[in-house]
Amino acid sequence: MFSSKFKLALMLIATILISACSKDESPKPKPSDLDSHGTMQPLDNETDPNKTENWFTKGPKDNVEGVDIDRALKNLRLNPEAKEIIVAVIDSGFDLNHPDLQGRMWVNQAEANGLPGVDDDLNGYIDDVNGWNFLGGLDAQGHPVNVNQERSESTRELVRLKRLRASLINSGEMLSDAEQAYYDKLDNEVTGDRNVMRIQLKYTQDAIDRLFEYYKKIESRIHIPFEKLTIEDVETFKAEGETETQAKEDLIIEFNGSFAKSVQRMQIRLNTFKVAIDTALNESFDPRAQIIKDDPNNFENGHYGNNDVTGAEALHGTHVAGIIAALRDNGQGINGISPYAKIMPIRAIPSGDEYDKDIYFAVKYAVDNGAKIINMSFGKKYSPHKPKLDEIFQYAAQHGVILVHAAGNFAHDNDLGGHFPDRFLASPNHDSEIHNWIEVGANSKYNSSALVANFSNYGKKSVDIFAPGFEIVSTSPGNTYSILSGTSMAAPMVSGVLSVVWAQNPNLSAEQVRQIVLRNGRNKNSLLVMKPGIGDSVNLNQLCRTGSVVDNYKALEKVLDR
Repeated sequence: MFSSKFKLALMLIATILISACSKDESPKPKPSDLDSHGTMQPLDNETDPNKTENWFTKGPKDNVEGVDIDRALKNLRLNPEAKEIIVAVIDSGFDLNHPDLQGRMWVNQAEANGLPGVDDDLNGYIDDVNGWNFLGGLDAQGHPVNVNQERSESTRELVRLKRLRASLINSGEMLSDAEQAYYDKLDNEVTGDRNVMRIQLKYTQDAIDRLFEYYKKIESRIHIPFEKLTIEDVETFKAEGETETQAKEDLIIEFNGSFAKSVQRMQIRLNTFKVAIDTALNESFDPRAQIIKDDPNNFENGHYGNNDVTGAEALHGTHVAGIIAALRDNGQGINGISPYAKIMPIRAIPSGDEYDKDIYFAVKYAVDNGAKIINMSFGKKYSPHKPKLDEIFQYAAQHGVILVHAAGNFAHDNDLGGHFPDRFLASPNHDSEIHNWIEVGANSKYNSSALVANFSNYGKKSVDIFAPGFEIVSTSPGNTYSILSGTSMAAPMVSGVLSVVWAQNPNLSAEQVRQIVLRNGRNKNSLLVMKPGIGDSVNLNQLCRTGSVVDNYKALEKVLDR
C-alpha cells in the first residue's frame, strides 16, 4: 500500500476525467483520479441527469448490476404504513437548498420552532435545525467560521511525536523503542510524500510551460485563449506550414503524455499539488487551533462547532445524500434509492484527514438525535484514538444503530489493516468486532470480470458486500448533478437499501435488518472477477464476506414475507 492516503489520493490530481470503459473492459480510474476523500472526481463532472444513465437504481433485468430498487418499488406490495428512517450522513458538507433534496432533510423540530440562539431541545447544540458542523466555530461577531482544509493524520502524528520527543529530551529522557519506530515511519512517509508532491509540482509546471511555448506558435490562428485550450481544439486545428504542423504535433504529444486533455485540468492538477504541500503535508498548518480552539485529544466535551452544515465544499456530502434520498419521480434530476429516508447532515470531514474526536461526537450526535443508520464515506490510514472510536461505535450498537462504512479506493486488501475506522476492536480484544457494522466495496454496472471496480478496496474478512460505486450520477451543489466514483458512493447505496427495508417493519432490530440485507444480496460467486490492483481472477467471496452485490429487490421480498 502507498505510504499515505495523500501520496495516493493527491499524488497526481484530485480532479481528472474518469477513464471511460466499454462493457467488456474493466473500469480503471487511476490513483490520479482521487480527491482527498478518496473519491473519483473528474474536472468536468457536472452532467445533465436526463442524458446520463441513473443505472444504480436499476438491476439485472435492465442488464446492469444496480440495487434494483426501481423494480422493487414498482412490483412489490410494500407496507402502506411504512415509517420514515433517519439516516445520518457524516460527511464534508451539504447543499440544503438543492431542489432534488427538498423535504428529504431531517429537521430538528424543537430547534426549528424554537428561539434563535437558544438550545431549545437542551441537547447541547444551539440552533441545530438540520444537524451539526463539528468543523467550525464562531468569530468575534458570532458568525460561523469553518475548517475546510486539514493535515493528513500522518502529518499530525509526526508533529505530536516531535513535540513529545522535545519534551522528553528536556527532561533527560527519550522516546520508547516503539515510539521511535513509529516516529521514523511517519517521518519517512511525510518526507517522502512531500518530496513526491514537489517533484510532481515541478513536472506539471514544466509541462504547462512547454504547452504554452508550443501554443504561441499557433496562437494567432487558433483563436482560443491558452487557459481554455484542449486536446480536441488542437486535433481539429488545421495547421499551415512546418512550424504550425510541428507545434500541433508537440501539443498533442504533451497533452497525451500528461494524461490531462486540457490546460484547465493541468492547472487544477498544479493547484492540487500546491494545496497538498501547503496543507495536508505542512507540519505548521493547524486551522483547528485558530477556529475551533479545542484540544483534539480531549474527548470530555463534544459541545463545539456551529450549525453551518454546508461549509466551503459541499460536493461530496450532497452527492452522498442524493444517492440515498433524492426525490423520486419528481420530473427532474435523479431518483434516489429510498423514499423513506430522512438525511441528518453532520459535517465532520474536511479536505484532508478527519479527526477521531470529530467522528466520535458526530456518531454520538447521530445516535442521540434519533438516527437509525449512519453513513460513513471516509477513511484514513491512522487512527490515534481508535479505542475511543470503538467505544462510540459500541454505543451506537447498544442503541440499535447500523454503521455503514466505505471500504476505500486504493485497491488495498483491508484484511491487512491500515484503513480506519474499522469494525475490529483494539487490544486486548483482537478477535472481537463491532457487530452493527457493514463495510462496503464498489462494483461497476457490468456482470462480467469487470464487476468489481478496479480501485475498490476489498477483504475476505473485512468487507461485507459490494454496491454500485462507478460513474454514479447524483446531486451536487447549486442545483447541479455530477458523476463521481468511489466506495464513498457505494456505502450510501447500502444505507439507502437498509432504510427501505427497515421502513417496512420498524419493529425489526438493527441486527435483523442488517442480516436481511447481507444474506439477500445478489450472489456472484459463480462469476470470476478481476482482483483490484492485481488483475488475478478470483471468486467474489475471496474479496468480501458474502460474495454478493447488494440487492434491494431480494431484501424487500424477504422482509415482506416475514
